[in-house]
Amino acid sequence: ASHVTSSSCCQCLSCCCCGFLGHCLSMAPSLPLPSQRPALSFWSSGRASHVTSSRMFLSLVSGLLVLLSAPCISIGASFAGLPSRARQCSSPSPRLGGEVPRVRLSCRGLDGVVDRLDLPFERALLGRRSAAAGLSAAAAAALSLGLLSGAAAAVAAAAGPIVVLGAGGRTGRQCVRAVLDRGQLVVATSRTGELDLAASPQCKIVAADVTRPETLRGALAGARGVIFAASQSKGGGSANAVDNEGLVNTAKACIEAGVKRLVIVSSGAVSRPDSSVYQFLNLFGNIMAEKIAGEDRVRAMYAALPNNDLGYTIVRPGGLSDAEARGVGALELGQGDKFSGRISRADVADLSIASIDSDAARNATFECFYADTAKPLEAVGLSNMMKQTVQEGSSGGLRGSSWSELLAGLRPDVRA
Repeated sequence: ASHVTSSSCCQCLSCCCCGFLGHCLSMAPSLPLPSQRPALSFWSSGRASHVTSSRMFLSLVSGLLVLLSAPCISIGASFAGLPSRARQCSSPSPRLGGEVPRVRLSCRGLDGVVDRLDLPFERALLGRRSAAAGLSAAAAAALSLGLLSGAAAAVAAAAGPIVVLGAGGRTGRQCVRAVLDRGQLVVATSRTGELDLAASPQCKIVAADVTRPETLRGALAGARGVIFAASQSKGGGSANAVDNEGLVNTAKACIEAGVKRLVIVSSGAVSRPDSSVYQFLNLFGNIMAEKIAGEDRVRAMYAALPNNDLGYTIVRPGGLSDAEARGVGALELGQGDKFSGRISRADVADLSIASIDSDAARNATFECFYADTAKPLEAVGLSNMMKQTVQEGSSGGLRGSSWSELLAGLRPDVRA
C-alpha cells in the first residue's frame, strides 16, 4: 500500500469524519485496539491508500462539530479494511462504468434505521450545491465552510429512495435490480402492490397506479428520484391512459412532492412520425403518438416552473433486449431523434439511475443505443431485425468511459 499525505486526499476523506466517529463508537466492542495511530483507508483498483496525515485529526474534530450541530444525521463511512474486502469494493463492474474505487456508506436516523449505500468513488464526490438542499441548516452551514464535502454530500443527496413506477414490467424490474445493486433504497410499485421480487430490506413494494393520481402521493413521498417505466398493457390501461395521462399525473405528483428528478423511459423515433419505426410501433394502440404527447406536456409543465432544482430527464432507448448489460463504454447518446440502434434493458436501467443524480441530464431528452448498432432512423428498423453492427463513431453521438462523462455533453431542452 502506498501512503498518501496530500491535502487533496485529506479533503476528499474529511467528508466522512462525522459518521466515522459514530461508526467507530458503535463498533467499539468488536474492534481491536490499534497498535498505531488511526488510519482511514479507501481502496482504488484493489490497492489500499492510507491517509495518516495529521490533517485527519482536524477532519475528525470538524466532523464532531457537524455531528453535534445536526444530531439527526449520523453518516458512517465504512471503508474496507482488508485486502480481500478491498477487492470486492473495487472489482471490475462494466455496468457501473469499469473498475472504480467504491465507498460504502451508512446513514442512521433517529429511528435507528440504517440506510446503506455502495457508491462509486466518483459519485461520492458530488458538488456542494446539490448536497446542501438535503442537509439540516446546521449541516449546510458546515458544508459551506468546507467541513462537509464528498461522501457526506453524497449521503445527503441520496438519503431518499428511488421510486420505480411500472416495476412489474421488464424494464422496470431491471431498474429495481440496478438500484439494489448500488446498495440504495428503492420503492417498487405495481397497480396491485404485489410483485414477484426477491425479498430485500432495501426494497419496499407499494401499490401505485399512474392512472389514479391519488395513489401516487404516498408512493412518491420522500423520494429523491422517480423512474417512469410504465407503459400500456392489457391489464394496466391504454396508451392514452398510461403513456400520456399517466405520465402527466406522475409529473404533477413529482412536482407537488418536490422530487428532484423524474426520469421517463420513452422510445426512440417517438418524435419522427415520418419514420417507419414510428409508423410500425404506432399500430399498437397509437402508442407513439401518446408517448410524444405525454413528453411534450411534461416539458411544458417543467418549463412553466420558476427556476428551481426540480427537473426531468427523458430517455429514449432504441430496440430493447433482455441481454446482459454491456456497460457504459458500449453506449452512445444522441439528440434530435436522428439515430437509433439496439440496447439492453439492463443498460437502460443503469443509465436511468445515473441520470437521476446528473446535473447535465436535467431537463434533457436523448436517445440511447449501443455505438456499434447506430444507424440513421430511416435504416435502423431492418438493421435491428438483422442484428447488424457498424463501425463505432459513425453517428457522432456522445460517448464516455463513466456515466458522468457520457452525460456531460447533453444539451437541455429549449424552454418554451
